[in-house]
Amino acid sequence: MLLFTTLILLVTLTTACMGSGAGSIGTLEGGSKRDGGAASEAVSNLPFPVDAGYFDKDFDYTMYRKFEVVYLIGYRIKTYLFFDFDRAFGAWAERMNIEYKGMHMISENSKQAPITLVQTYIDLGIDGIFFDGADDVFKTVVDMCTEAGVAIWRCMEPSRDINTAYMYGDTYVPGAIVYPFFNADELIDKKGLDRLIAWKDETLPEVPWDRVGLIYIVQSLSEASYKFLLPLKERWCEVDPSFGEYSDDLFNNPRNFQIADISTLGIYADLQIAAENLVTDIISANQNIEVWLIPTTGDVYAMGAADAIDKMGFSEKSCICSSFGIYDLSELWDTDKYATWRYASYLPDLLRTEPMVCALWALMAGQCTPETLWPQWVKPWDKGDVFEFEGDKPRANVVNTLKLGSDGKPIVIEEHSYAQALYPTNWIDREYYKEFFAWTDLYLYGDDIDSYTYQDYPRVYDINLYASRAAVPPDFYIN
Repeated sequence: MLLFTTLILLVTLTTACMGSGAGSIGTLEGGSKRDGGAASEAVSNLPFPVDAGYFDKDFDYTMYRKFEVVYLIGYRIKTYLFFDFDRAFGAWAERMNIEYKGMHMISENSKQAPITLVQTYIDLGIDGIFFDGADDVFKTVVDMCTEAGVAIWRCMEPSRDINTAYMYGDTYVPGAIVYPFFNADELIDKKGLDRLIAWKDETLPEVPWDRVGLIYIVQSLSEASYKFLLPLKERWCEVDPSFGEYSDDLFNNPRNFQIADISTLGIYADLQIAAENLVTDIISANQNIEVWLIPTTGDVYAMGAADAIDKMGFSEKSCICSSFGIYDLSELWDTDKYATWRYASYLPDLLRTEPMVCALWALMAGQCTPETLWPQWVKPWDKGDVFEFEGDKPRANVVNTLKLGSDGKPIVIEEHSYAQALYPTNWIDREYYKEFFAWTDLYLYGDDIDSYTYQDYPRVYDINLYASRAAVPPDFYIN
């Protein structure tokens, strides 16, 4: 998942590559052992799965030796998401002949603590590490693992060097990529707003748009969150001329466009109650609004907003959608609670973690390197290249100017090829959500119906009903 969203989840839930480990070198069992070399250098006559970094249901993973893998947390914050990932990693490990050593967290708050934790498992001869930790230690951790020949995968956050933020033409790049990662579609909230707009047009066409309000619920309006906020503002301005012209200025928002920033209530607030209180305050202060459309960056915010809408008497004239959900929506939507929460972009943990586990396996087995993984997801203008800048040395929170060569192109000091793949986006609603969850059982377990999680839902038989992988957008390579 993306930096600002995962940090949201960290705070939201507070209340509640290269080789492998020690031993022999490069065997027919697959993968290299920790001799300072990379797994990609291992000599093996064994076949590989069809696509590196994705699960191959027809591939026999037991042909390779059982890799040992651990999940290390470089934060002292405990979240449900960590535990959900832990369970999902364990489930995939059973299917991929991996010995999963579980989740382990640092015992003290310091920059050195996660580094020490990683070194401990390197010394124990671990083959691969799932890692969640801060930006300022990740590069060090990668260097340690590279030297030791241990594969690593950062789970929840993009990996960039914030000291190298730059403008590539009209495009802002928040720093050079230092490792491949999975991310969410930056237009996901805009696409959610499209559903809210369609709902209003179909359900309440008689209400003029100047009587319709939008509340965008987020936690922390960080630099990264602008990627999600700005397309939302731009789409809102397109809805009706009375909303005014689009501006990328955070403090110059369109008419009837409200931001509910959870962070204003403090990091230890109950996030559901905080969302409810903020939405209540906004509705109370805008008596001229008859219809409310509410996109949120998390399901806990959707629940809080739904509580507010219900208490304020707007249930029939409001609609909520969410993205980046972490709760099992089947359990929530099987009840009549939160009735105005009608749409969600939802990715169950087993689907979210599939590419993480498969990427780590591919790195351990030597099927790819961090720079050859998912070549279809490599942006030529944003792939980790180190550019020469004009003026001062690069520094944090400064947008650098690229220095151009005689050919008019940026001067590349060091070239890389890191991918930034997207998670699939599947929208579900109250009418068809059971179909989606039944499909997840089909995708994950096939004909093994005894393993199905949603056995009470009607079965589906079309594996293509929903997307298990995202398609590369047409403009992905175009700046």
